[in-house]
Amino acid sequence: MMISSNEIRPSTAGTVLHVTRQSFYYERRQPARRLRVDESEKRKLILELAGENITYGYRRIRALLKRQGVFISRNRVRRIMGEMHLLREAHFPRPRLPQTGNLISDTPDVRWYTDITYIETTDFGSCAFIEIEDSCTREILSWNFLASCGASEAFSVAEEAVMNRFPSGRADGLRLKTDGGSQFTSTAFREGCRLLGITLDAIRKRKPEDNGMIESLHGHFKNDYVFIQESMSFVETKLMLAGAVKHYNEKRPHSSLGYLTPSEYRKSFEQSVEKEVIQ
Repeated sequence: MMISSNEIRPSTAGTVLHVTRQSFYYERRQPARRLRVDESEKRKLILELAGENITYGYRRIRALLKRQGVFISRNRVRRIMGEMHLLREAHFPRPRLPQTGNLISDTPDVRWYTDITYIETTDFGSCAFIEIEDSCTREILSWNFLASCGASEAFSVAEEAVMNRFPSGRADGLRLKTDGGSQFTSTAFREGCRLLGITLDAIRKRKPEDNGMIESLHGHFKNDYVFIQESMSFVETKLMLAGAVKHYNEKRPHSSLGYLTPSEYRKSFEQSVEKEVIQ
């Protein structure tokens, strides 16, 4: 169902229809320019994209094709990739964990998630990769890679994210969800976040599903950028992660965002808000 932005604002429509504001932003995307491409060129392009993105399935390959103005149905992309032996093995996910409420916010910079995962290096062994993710745009707002991560290092990542998103240096009203790790339960971390205006939410004990969004990010991020490479030195890994985070934010289509990238989604949101203000 289409709703004219001249008749009702997305925020009001969302409340009335019980849908998220995100639902309206997808319709505001400008269609890509269609290119005339013959069958052989389509196959060549699919081969190139699949070679450059070896962890992508046919849905994300199709999203990349659309970005280049090549419109092919999902089933046809799947068939072509199957004929070229480019399809990934069928993925059978683990049973879903119980629902713990809505993990997603309708607007950016309202609810963030943070957690630590570990990546092997050839010289320092398992090292800590910590990041902060926005629950609306799925952007990685700040991150660090360290031989070890304590409370001060974890707080520095939170502080960097606040400085990036809140020019005043205060993030009043922002909620940051963490697990029960010692870094996040320490007095130094909690007090530092309080001074930044952040309200901390801790997940329940033995309930990783409460932090499911960033757990999912870790799994997909490692699969797309880390596991496809041999272990490297600490410095090499940190350089790789810098490029990977940039690619994730700016280039990687996200299924939950209608195959926009996180950066594109934030931009579309901001443009929609600007239009609301003008109206």
